[in-house]
Amino acid sequence: MTLKNVPKQQEQISKKDEKELYNAIDQSIAHQKHHEHELRQEFEIATKIDHDICVQQEMEAKETLYALVDASEQSLAQHDLELKKELKMAIKADHDKCLEIENKVKNVLDDAIDQSEQHRIYHEEELKREFEEANRVDVANCQKLGV
Repeated sequence: MTLKNVPKQQEQISKKDEKELYNAIDQSIAHQKHHEHELRQEFEIATKIDHDICVQQEMEAKETLYALVDASEQSLAQHDLELKKELKMAIKADHDKCLEIENKVKNVLDDAIDQSEQHRIYHEEELKREFEEANRVDVANCQKLGV
C-alpha cells in the first residue's frame, strides 16, 4: 500500500463508519420510537384501568351512600312511628286525666247541688214552720181578741 492510497482507504473506512453510524442512529431512533409507542400504549391502558377503578369506586360510594340514606330514612320512619305511638299514649293519658278531673268536678257539682237542694228544702221547711207558727200565734191572738 502506498501512502497515496491511505487517505482513500481512510475515506472509504470513514464513509463506511459514517454509514454504520447513521444506520445505528436510525435503528436507535426506531427502537426509541417503538419503545415510546409501547410506553404510550401502557400509559393508555393504565389510564383506562385507573379510570375504570375510579368509576367502580364512585359506583360503590354511591351505593353505600344510597344504602345509608335508605337506612337513615327507615330509622327516621321508625322513630316517627315511635313518636306517634308515644304521642297517642300521652294524648290518651291526658284525656283519661281530663275525664278523671271532669268526673271529680261533676261529683263536686252534684254534691253542691244536692247540698243546695237540701239547704233549700231545710229553709223551706223552716219557713213553713215559722209561717205555721206565726199563723197559730195570729189565730191565738185573734181568738184572744175575739175576732
